[in-house]
Amino acid sequence: MHLPLAIALNLAFAAAALGLEPAVPLSCDTLPRAERTQILVLAGPHLESMLDQQVDLGLLDPLLAALERFAPDLIAIERLPGETVDAWLQASPRYDAMLNSFAPKARRVGGAAQKAAGLTYQEALTEGENLIQSMMRSKEAVVESSLRARAALLLAALHDFTSAALQWSLVPESARGGHTLLPPEIASELQELLATRAEYVTIGLTLARRLGHQRVFPIDDQCDAQFQLEHGGQLMKELQETPEFKRLNDSPFLKDLRGRMGQAVQKRDLLGLYRLMNSQAYGSDDVETQWHIWHRTNLPSGLDRRRAALWEERNLRIAANIRRAAASQGARRILVIIGASHKAFLDAYLRQMMDVEIVDGDTVLEAPSPRRRNDKGK
Repeated sequence: MHLPLAIALNLAFAAAALGLEPAVPLSCDTLPRAERTQILVLAGPHLESMLDQQVDLGLLDPLLAALERFAPDLIAIERLPGETVDAWLQASPRYDAMLNSFAPKARRVGGAAQKAAGLTYQEALTEGENLIQSMMRSKEAVVESSLRARAALLLAALHDFTSAALQWSLVPESARGGHTLLPPEIASELQELLATRAEYVTIGLTLARRLGHQRVFPIDDQCDAQFQLEHGGQLMKELQETPEFKRLNDSPFLKDLRGRMGQAVQKRDLLGLYRLMNSQAYGSDDVETQWHIWHRTNLPSGLDRRRAALWEERNLRIAANIRRAAASQGARRILVIIGASHKAFLDAYLRQMMDVEIVDGDTVLEAPSPRRRNDKGK
């Protein structure tokens, strides 16, 4: 009797996982390297907690220059997709705690933008996609401020506040005053976002402007957040009673990381910190220290294993969001700006895709030699 194909494949993968036979390779080896989808998962710290308003953002210039040389045609950021936020809103009050924790502006600003545009979410989605696509196709060097403002309004209505802020930042400052282009509340929220030190702004939007991108792509997922909200307190209480908790706090990996983060700002060597956090050695240490712990604690509640499983699910969903964004835009060179603990998982998952090549961070983040800089200046 022949098994259905799906069942047969599942059994084959299960056998491979048990070491009974080699795993089925998914990569298309006949595809030339030049035609592969290149993905750089840029691991980094959350800069908003590192760079206060007194820190000169010029220390980001070497990192931005390296990423500009990489020249991604799609920039993905660790923010929630608008459709996720809309789904939560539609399911209110079930997801009110999630909205308050991870999308606090959704009701207030997104709702105000939909009202100002006179559109529902779905209607704003259609008009917004058409407008952004027309901007991408346009050969005009300058886009009218009114069109930029309309794009910002539509993207805000779609809960994509980062892309909305990008469009608003491209409106000349002289045209932003007087609240004639955007309602005051929305303009104020976008200005506030542009002033933050978060990496999706200081790196993502800065790079998007330099490369002429019309939007960035939110690819985060919070499928593990409900678990954290409901069980996080109990999980931490149980964890603190285990020997693994002290080992975690005393781990050389975390102590060294804290020191290096402080030195990176003092010595203005943020590029060096990013090179460290994107190295294979760092990824291995991070997984071993912060994630394998949940398989050593053996908590009586079983919350440790659930925590680890949901972290993997979250990263699988993020990988799917990256893949979908790339497919929707036909992108071949993708930059993903995300917290460092995600990188090892995303690299592993995305590397299994048929046409994906994971880009080595060391290669992209290598500082140009003095000769190269001098040659460029001649």
